[in-house]
Amino acid sequence: MISLLALPQDILFEICSRLGPKNILALRQTCRGLHAFTSDDYFWHNFNVDLPLDLPDVDIISLPGSVIHKSVVNALRLEHNWRKRGSKIRRLISILQTGEIVLQTRLLERKWIIVLSRAPDQTLHLSVWRLPLTSADNPRQEAILEVAGGVTFTVGLQDGGKNAIIASVFSGVNSNSENRCHGVYIYNLSLEEDETGILSDSKPLKFVGMIPTPEEGAAYFDVHISGHILVSSLATFPRLASGPSISYKLLVVNTQTNFKALIDPQLPEPFNSHIEFKVRLYPEFVILLGWKACQLYVCLRKLPSEAFSSTVRPVSTLSNLDFQKLDQWGATLMEYDIPAFDNMFDVYLSNESSSRHATFMTAVFFYSVSLSMNMRGKFLRFKFDASHLKENNHQKRMAVEGPCHGYALPYNSSQDIVCMGRTGNKAIWFERKWDTDDYQIRLMKASIPANGEPPIVEMLLPKHVALPFELHTVQCLYFDEATGRVCFGLHTGDVYIMEF
Repeated sequence: MISLLALPQDILFEICSRLGPKNILALRQTCRGLHAFTSDDYFWHNFNVDLPLDLPDVDIISLPGSVIHKSVVNALRLEHNWRKRGSKIRRLISILQTGEIVLQTRLLERKWIIVLSRAPDQTLHLSVWRLPLTSADNPRQEAILEVAGGVTFTVGLQDGGKNAIIASVFSGVNSNSENRCHGVYIYNLSLEEDETGILSDSKPLKFVGMIPTPEEGAAYFDVHISGHILVSSLATFPRLASGPSISYKLLVVNTQTNFKALIDPQLPEPFNSHIEFKVRLYPEFVILLGWKACQLYVCLRKLPSEAFSSTVRPVSTLSNLDFQKLDQWGATLMEYDIPAFDNMFDVYLSNESSSRHATFMTAVFFYSVSLSMNMRGKFLRFKFDASHLKENNHQKRMAVEGPCHGYALPYNSSQDIVCMGRTGNKAIWFERKWDTDDYQIRLMKASIPANGEPPIVEMLLPKHVALPFELHTVQCLYFDEATGRVCFGLHTGDVYIMEF
């Protein structure tokens, strides 16, 4: 009988690659030889872990295997705590800044939180806070900037975490061609620190430029960043009710070279443009989701090669109306058509992954209000791997990964402020019940297994847990599944961060 250690290392790695991370941690405890094999940097650089890992925003090849191993152990502990009925709160951080309504928050690694808020005089502020690493410290505001517009924003780390690009969208139809305040606003955040841990730049948050809407009746309505690439969806509305339907374009920007272009997404006919149109950006491709007649349509398109050109343009080109027109852009890599899919759902997609090893996207579908006893939410997983993401792949039409699982929605309830984890393994949302004398609101959680098993849906916080705020005062949520942190932004201006 041949022992495992007698096998060639490539075959042994192939065997190990078919085991989950929990089994690998058990295997490495069986003998010194397997412990040494599974401690090698090469092993952890190539072992695919379908868990959200709390790792620095750098190429995984540059990290020691011990760092990745420790992150896997912490991810499994978090997964165990998350699956418990009533997850345990390990820590609560509060940022008290009464007076402004918190519109959106974003956690950036373990150190930072970015807050978009609106003051009573309607001015908007973008602020950056340093989070305490120990319970003895307090949050500290590092930067604040009054912004001309911003209804939603996103942020992407650059240069190994030394800088970040923040992009905000001031949405709304531009009805005045002479006043182009509606657009995508880009800011640079310097996070480089000196030896004492203080930010090197005294004014770390700076305005870079604003990309205007190209024409009257157009509006940007979302924004996404992956690496140096920024993508925003642009909707052009008909001037007359009897005119053509809403048309869409994609704005593609390279924030390093200042390249910008408007691209026709080439949506199939008949595409229902009056129902939700969603976009997600990954390092090398973009995902489009919408409805084609009565079918749910999902398409993966390769980003245009021009976006990765090294030719640097002046920053001033961002603010002019000279958009490069690309008639042909990246090839269609994969397509999904799901027939007989109700288009009355609100759609929530897992956030973009910065990893080139991303293998799937999770979508959650909820009705705006469940008005019958048999209405069900749905969980779907769309799979893509390296073999499918090649232009010469002949299997463009793909099946959904695993079954479409349903979740029974309580009668006369609504689900809102839905936050998906980056990997699509977890989600949180508010569930509001309207059929009782006393208005009820619950914070829910879902664990969505990668093996196709039904999702586990429970309350995140038990009813008896005392909180320093009322759930109905929450204006926005942000969920970082890699660290198990949930951020609550209140209409009072306060921000609370729970670690699970």
